[in-house]
Amino acid sequence: MNKDNIFVIGGQVKGRSFIGRKDLLAEFRRDFLESESRKVVSVVGLSRSGKTSFVKNVFDNQVPDNVFYSYQDLSVCKSYFEIWYKVICELADFMEMQDIPEEHAKHQKLLMKKIQEISSVREAPDLSNDIEWCRFNALVITIFKLLARMSIKSILVFDEFDQARHLFTLKTPEFALFRTIFSDGDINVFAITISRRKIQTIEGGVKLSSSVSGVTDMRPFVGFSNDDLEEYYQILRDDYGHECTTSERQEIEYYAGNLPYLMAIIGHNIADALMEGDSQLNIREIFQDKCKTINEYYDACVKSFETEDYLKKLIPITIGPNIGLTKYDIDDFLNIGLIHVSDERYVCISEYFTEYHLTSKLLEIPLWSEIIEFEKTLKRIILLETPDIIKKYKLAKNTVNDTELEVAYKAGISYKSMEPTIKFSWQSSVYKVMSITITIKIIKGYWEDFFKKYFNNKSAMEFDTFFSKIIKARNGIAHGHEDECITDSERNEIDIRCREITDLIGKKISPTTKIPDESTFRL
Repeated sequence: MNKDNIFVIGGQVKGRSFIGRKDLLAEFRRDFLESESRKVVSVVGLSRSGKTSFVKNVFDNQVPDNVFYSYQDLSVCKSYFEIWYKVICELADFMEMQDIPEEHAKHQKLLMKKIQEISSVREAPDLSNDIEWCRFNALVITIFKLLARMSIKSILVFDEFDQARHLFTLKTPEFALFRTIFSDGDINVFAITISRRKIQTIEGGVKLSSSVSGVTDMRPFVGFSNDDLEEYYQILRDDYGHECTTSERQEIEYYAGNLPYLMAIIGHNIADALMEGDSQLNIREIFQDKCKTINEYYDACVKSFETEDYLKKLIPITIGPNIGLTKYDIDDFLNIGLIHVSDERYVCISEYFTEYHLTSKLLEIPLWSEIIEFEKTLKRIILLETPDIIKKYKLAKNTVNDTELEVAYKAGISYKSMEPTIKFSWQSSVYKVMSITITIKIIKGYWEDFFKKYFNNKSAMEFDTFFSKIIKARNGIAHGHEDECITDSERNEIDIRCREITDLIGKKISPTTKIPDESTFRL
């Protein structure tokens, strides 16, 4: 058994800790190191999806001595000039190590002169000055044209290219210089940009006759493939002596999806447990007790999605109601690895993230105000009636969650139906995270004794059709199937009925009525 933990949490990985992507690694090495056919690629994917580790592993100890390679992280650059200044300074060092043939001596002399003009400056030029910009722009282009004339191949990697939105203050000319370096026929630069957003999104409204995105081949960097996952589980088996069962695999992928960073966090803690002699793994306990970093990552994702205004599209796609979306929206998120298909539904990062973190934001996002307000109202009356339901049927248990589960079971809801809620109710109460389907089933299960009064004492059957439409509107499983989407006429009908019933229930509740504290539900 391996006594070292090869699963690295955070930071870039290489060697045995670099898991998966073997075919893609070989492809990139062929395209950038072996081929003479120019290649410019934009690697796009979620934060912490392993983009930087992958690209660095492509070139780690692989670049021939006669090829100029430069990696630049834009997040540590203070200005646009600094990006190219660092590249040119590295080029100066590279040229010092080269044995240049006599026929290129004149080119070498001119090249070093041009390099010196940039590398020797004591302060950054004011690129907003037209003359300074023209001079700088011409210098950079000339340098790379001279390299091409000397038959020197260049590979440039620009990581955190999202920062271009802030560093490229002139916008059009600065993007245009990148486009020229990437595409000019007299320049021999192979290049990779690494970003979370697509290049066209980063460029935004920049007015270019030909954009940077137009000269790059976008490569979505999505999660682990099935082969990558098999390699992950093989390491647990071969290095740590544990063959993951089907249920354990499902549990791991439920919490981590197929994102390498999250898989590594769980893998690291599983490996620790195995090395400590724990042969009976409990994935849920490991996640809850040891993997707080995953929830921190997910919290950061939610904040990022709010900033990028992604939530208003992600929630309808993955949870519902599926309204105001186009096929382009879904394809766009699929392309950058933000969502993937799992069990015939769209999932964002992982099922856990989708069901817990996105669902927790559902009632805060004004996607469909009428249906959201209606759901809040149903949960409110369940909270109001729960103390009497507990008292009548003696359902109180030692914890709030256990009591609320008993309320659901007594309403006729099966344990299997409650499994998704149970999985993540440890971070919140059952009532807060339960789906609209469960909410409606509880209402109907106690209709006669507790909830009929809120609906003008009518029978539950009179509301069945409406309840079915509400559930359909929020059915994430059906998303992606056009025949399951809500039509405009259905939405209008639901709007009207939601408002009517919300108002009706509201009139049955006194303004002074206090919502019970859930902590009082336990023994």
